[in-house]
Amino acid sequence: MRIYDLYMPKLFYLYEGGLKSLNNGNKFTNMYHCSSCGHSFKSLWDGVGNYYGVRPNDQIIYCPKCGSRFTEVTQKNDFSFMADGEYSPLSMRICLEEYKDSLRLTLSGKEIVCDEDSDYMFHHRLYKETISFNVAQRTAIYKRYINHKLIINYNLCNIFDTSFGRDTNLKFLNHRHITSIYAGDFKKILKLLRERLSKKLESKLKFKIKSMYVCHGNKGSYFIKPILNIAYRLAFTDLNNLSVIDYNYIYRKYPFYYGSADRNFYDLDDAYLSDERLKIISKAKDTISGLLEIANLPNKPVIRRLVKDKPFLLLRHKQIYTIAQGNIDTFNNINNCLEFDFLWRRDIRTLLNQLALISDNWGIEYINALMRWWHNSQDKISCEDAIYMIFKLKDKATLWQEKPAPANLHDYLVTAIYKQEHPFRAFNINDPICRRLAMQFDSIKFYLPENSDVLRNVGKTFRNCVGNYVDAVYTGKSNIVLMSDDNGKLKACIEVQNNKLIQAKLFANKPAHNNRQINDEIIKWADKANINYDNCSDIFKPEKQILPQREAV
Repeated sequence: MRIYDLYMPKLFYLYEGGLKSLNNGNKFTNMYHCSSCGHSFKSLWDGVGNYYGVRPNDQIIYCPKCGSRFTEVTQKNDFSFMADGEYSPLSMRICLEEYKDSLRLTLSGKEIVCDEDSDYMFHHRLYKETISFNVAQRTAIYKRYINHKLIINYNLCNIFDTSFGRDTNLKFLNHRHITSIYAGDFKKILKLLRERLSKKLESKLKFKIKSMYVCHGNKGSYFIKPILNIAYRLAFTDLNNLSVIDYNYIYRKYPFYYGSADRNFYDLDDAYLSDERLKIISKAKDTISGLLEIANLPNKPVIRRLVKDKPFLLLRHKQIYTIAQGNIDTFNNINNCLEFDFLWRRDIRTLLNQLALISDNWGIEYINALMRWWHNSQDKISCEDAIYMIFKLKDKATLWQEKPAPANLHDYLVTAIYKQEHPFRAFNINDPICRRLAMQFDSIKFYLPENSDVLRNVGKTFRNCVGNYVDAVYTGKSNIVLMSDDNGKLKACIEVQNNKLIQAKLFANKPAHNNRQINDEIIKWADKANINYDNCSDIFKPEKQILPQREAV
């Protein structure tokens, strides 16, 4: 039985095809289709540059057949701008029909398709869309027909499948002048759909169904979010409605980093909520029991409470249960530790993966000790960092073998990761070139660092970047020579390449010529080691005195 019928003869004033650039400068030709008379025509525009590049300049155009006047500045929201292959409805009839165990929403009419390969740019075709809300099977099946041929068919109860927002012509029923005049009809259709569906569900399930209403938002379609929410509640009957913000996150296709502050509702995707799993949820005694069944989780009060609070963090609950090795107390303790607000900084997926490694290698007793340490710690961010740092450690064999206590885990990993990023390397200071560079004067010593640790310590002590020269020294590309006094105090840091003095630095990277005594000692050393320092800007080179020549007798 038909319970509502709405016909909209016009959805847009004008339909615009893709831009085509001509060879005569910034000239563009556009194809247009006038909805008043059905005439297609071309218009030549002068191009204008803006933030998005060069586009046609705004100007008034007239339909050459019916004389309708169009101005993009004032009517752009009621223009349909289509790229090649896109479609928009020319007209639309919306019918709501009620049957014994179902309701069906039907859209039908003509739509226009932009086809740049066509001589006329546009072509028309018939379309029909149906959404069948079946209470007996608790499904909402969406079908789309083109010229009476079925081309799309899927279940709208899978809220993570965002295809509906792209496929349906309902997306064009948004807050525009030409469609907002039907806003009252849209609200009546949706209200009838919610109320009739709720009654049928209550009759089948024998309990009262909460309101299925969700706001459509200030932008976008009047229909898409409300219909998706009705379809979602048809399968997930005893859960709360999704908010407009939830749908915005889903339709923007944010990555689902479960547990982070603004995405704390999801870790599932459209592939996980398959038709088979949706059937299991629909047939279960209640939605929570169905979710626990598809995730293979035990029906325990603690787990039910967490799943009810965050039903679509199902994979997170399942992974935590695996980490806890089936121990409900441990499962609860891990969840309590993950509730701290600083976790928005990280991807909890990585943290849980590291906890899974700890559980596999050190057992449930260590996990319990780790959670106690985390729970009682005053510095909870360091506890979180300690677990994350396991991910950065490439070779974990030594870690699993040594098994540091939870309180020592952070410091252990800091040291291990530093050694990983700064491996120990012994330098060949017995090389003939190195031996030539090392020498001792009266109170000054020139020597070479023996290994990478010495070089990095010099960089920290002398406040320079010489610690980054480990690879260059190890491969023989550069030689670093250190100058100290007779008390062992470092005075200068010198770089030599191919018998040339590249740089000679004092403390904090100051040039050696700032200290004339050290400058002269370096020159003395360079002359004796046969090192060329003519092009080194860090050294002050005294002018050589030219003695007068004796006259010939």
